[in-house]
Amino acid sequence: MITSPRTCRRGVRLAVLLWIACAPVRALAQEAPQLVPTLHPALPANPSDLWLVPSENDRAARTLATYEPLALGVARFQAGDYAAALSLFARPGLAATPLGDYASYYIGLSQLRQGQSTEARRTFERIIDKKPVGHVALAAAMGAGEAAEAGADPGAAVRFYERAADHKGAITEDVLARLGRAALAAGDRRKAADAFVRVYYEFPLSEAATVAGAQLAGLQDQGPRTSVKLDLARAQLLFGARRYTDARAAFVALRGRTDGDDRELADLRVAVCEFQLKRYAAARDGVTPYLERASRKAEARFFHLSSLRELGDHAQYVALTQALVAEF
Repeated sequence: MITSPRTCRRGVRLAVLLWIACAPVRALAQEAPQLVPTLHPALPANPSDLWLVPSENDRAARTLATYEPLALGVARFQAGDYAAALSLFARPGLAATPLGDYASYYIGLSQLRQGQSTEARRTFERIIDKKPVGHVALAAAMGAGEAAEAGADPGAAVRFYERAADHKGAITEDVLARLGRAALAAGDRRKAADAFVRVYYEFPLSEAATVAGAQLAGLQDQGPRTSVKLDLARAQLLFGARRYTDARAAFVALRGRTDGDDRELADLRVAVCEFQLKRYAAARDGVTPYLERASRKAEARFFHLSSLRELGDHAQYVALTQALVAEF
């Protein structure tokens, strides 16, 4: 059989390609190193070092003796024995530990509870001057503010509470309420109004918000920053928390300041609050204007039917329920 030149060329190319493809396999077979065990650091013999957590024996040996005065001091403090607590917190060994600032903080609290406001303020200020990291910085600022208030220095208290309020992630109604109280005592009515407004709107479910609302009533001359949007949001939070008496009062106050959809929302929320407070006739009358044309018609009809049922009007309740089922 005669082979054409073209066929020969194809055969040569195929052989070359096969030789190239097999070259890495041949090289790997010739150069592959022998497998050997992987080297690891030796495991520590002490379980505490292995797990990075002290064992029961190590905790007793390394930490209990060092921090025992702090633990005992907190127990004495909570029991109201501030003099004994103070002597335990002042143990020299505690100051050099990572919890030394907390020991100093409790020294300041113990001094404050014993009426030593000047000494307590100095103790808290020393902690603040060290610029510690963590909760102790906020706690020391609050303690210094309380000591300044006890020492009849509301202006200094304002500065300390403002320092605490700068901790954005740790802001609470207590910090703002104290700031408002100290500012009011210092004669800074504008700053007091701003602080109480924040308590009132940002923490509406707290007891401090009730106090802030009463304070704001006497600070209207400062033009506290309120708005329909803020008042609606506050009322909705009260409603969602099932604080129906407070929510009803909040929505009633909004009726004269709203129109359109916001007015509809306020009216319906008042009616629902009436229903939840078992004032069914008022609830029925409140939702009646929104039974046919309203963005919340379904909600209005549901509470209308529920009110009829609670009022004992079973015939109308059944008829209207059947009509509602047929329609939807």
